[in-house]
Amino acid sequence: MAYESLRTIGPGESLADAAYNQLSEAILRNEMPQGSSLSVTELSEQLGISRSPAREAVQRLIHDGLAEYRGRRGTVVSSTSASGFAALLEVREVLEGLAARGAARSDGGDGEREELADLHDRLSRVPTGAAQSASDFVTLDMAFHRLIRELSGNPELEVLLDRIQARSHLSMHALWKGAHNVEAVLAEHTGICAAVVARDADAAEAAARHHIASLRERVLDSIDKAGGQLS
Repeated sequence: MAYESLRTIGPGESLADAAYNQLSEAILRNEMPQGSSLSVTELSEQLGISRSPAREAVQRLIHDGLAEYRGRRGTVVSSTSASGFAALLEVREVLEGLAARGAARSDGGDGEREELADLHDRLSRVPTGAAQSASDFVTLDMAFHRLIRELSGNPELEVLLDRIQARSHLSMHALWKGAHNVEAVLAEHTGICAAVVARDADAAEAAARHHIASLRERVLDSIDKAGGQLS
């Protein structure tokens, strides 16, 4: 299994929090592929914690859509069908548009907008091809979108997008096989970033919606070429 002994617990972090954070990171980095077992007994042994915080971490993964209970098979890392992914991104397209509009209109200072530009720059410098690069790309991509929704100043929108983004990123590794997909994502992020920095709400919403709609088409195309496999 990809999980390992629990890392150092952060300030104010419970064992369950630390276990959840470590497992969700492994799932989103594709270190624990879709369908991987999430046995509470095995997790508690390998993470070096009792079953109670391990069980709580698994329940949170289920709540966030990163894991699912399958009866006798127990709990496993979620698998997403092509139709389920398409439906998910239809919703995400609207919500990301609202978040980008809010970010562009926010009263936040230039520092946060500079941070967004820095994240985009770091994303553009991730070398394509290697598995570790794919993980780094996904991590920075999520950070880019997370900062936009934080800038929007809408906590309800943040909660909804946190869950949807985590689930939709289960598919991102399917895109890493084609460099043109990465180039397209970067070009679309450039448009979003420029509009948010310029405080152009209409352009920011349009760019964000275009990005998610295009992402949906690219992933579905990758699925089709892979014979229906999402990961």
